[in-house]
Amino acid sequence: MSEALDLTDDARLRLLELAGGKVSSGLNNKPPTLLVIVGAGVSIASAGAPTWEQLLINGCDFALPRYPQQSSTVEAIRRRIIREDWLGAAGELRRLLSITHFNEFLMAQFDGFRWNRDNIKHRSVYALLRILRRNGARIATTNYDTIIEDVLSMKEMDWRDSRCDSFFHSEDPAINREVLHIHGDYQRPDSVVFDKDDYQRINSSLADSQRLQDNLLHMFRNGNVLFVGCGQTTADPHFQNIFERCMISAATRHAYLCSDDAYEGLRYPRGPGLPSTVELAPYGAFAGLPVALKRLFPAIFDRIDREIATSQHRRARMLNRQHRAIAAHTTFTDDAMFLFPDDGLIND
Repeated sequence: MSEALDLTDDARLRLLELAGGKVSSGLNNKPPTLLVIVGAGVSIASAGAPTWEQLLINGCDFALPRYPQQSSTVEAIRRRIIREDWLGAAGELRRLLSITHFNEFLMAQFDGFRWNRDNIKHRSVYALLRILRRNGARIATTNYDTIIEDVLSMKEMDWRDSRCDSFFHSEDPAINREVLHIHGDYQRPDSVVFDKDDYQRINSSLADSQRLQDNLLHMFRNGNVLFVGCGQTTADPHFQNIFERCMISAATRHAYLCSDDAYEGLRYPRGPGLPSTVELAPYGAFAGLPVALKRLFPAIFDRIDREIATSQHRRARMLNRQHRAIAAHTTFTDDAMFLFPDDGLIND
């Protein structure tokens, strides 16, 4: 059994406390300096979105009937997938598919989630992200899907948007109602960072790319960054370029929430990994993520829990008064009812 799976609850709590000490201050700054980067792990667990491996396999299945004369190329891509040469497989798949077919492929993989948001599981994770946003956090994602926006009624912003500077620096509360797609979103296929050529583009000195790099570098040097459900995302060429450029020091305040399964791989990566100054905080299975998020920001969520408890107590008292009024055949005034809106912020 791996060391990651041997973690005790007490060990997890200690690691969460260390991580909370790194990132919680980001909500106290004016303007807040907390950037939450949500990875594919959240979409996979809550909506059944494809893993990176499954996405490439699905791409082969999509390509074969459309390019039957290229069956050998499709098989070569499958062999790369088996060898875990993800970027090599993505590059061959991208070159095989026409622009139109690549767009259709992305739509086929992700558009269905927009119309099935009522079936999203673990909704408390999204509710907690909403609370962090309401307290000033910026929400970004490496995902192509728009599940966060669909569940929380937010808008998407792709990394080429000219308002990228405002996303990171503006005090306008309207700007953090958008989710920044660091690697593009499926509705804008030309924004999607999919293969080595795309990574070269996003790491280049082109104006759009440089604007994103400068803002991310600023956050890693001066802000607080929390990774949630990102798996091995930070080993990709984009984040590795950022880590190499920003020279993260021991004074920086960043944390990485991860499953137990990902924990050991992040601690002892086979290849490029996280800077050692990024605090790792395993939360067990995905069901433990909401509790972990709340423990990172106790000042916010403890207050909300108290407000909910008070609201529930007041509601119970009102209902008791209502029952007594009905029993006495008296009128229960309208203004005493429905004073406790519950938009499901904590519970699934």
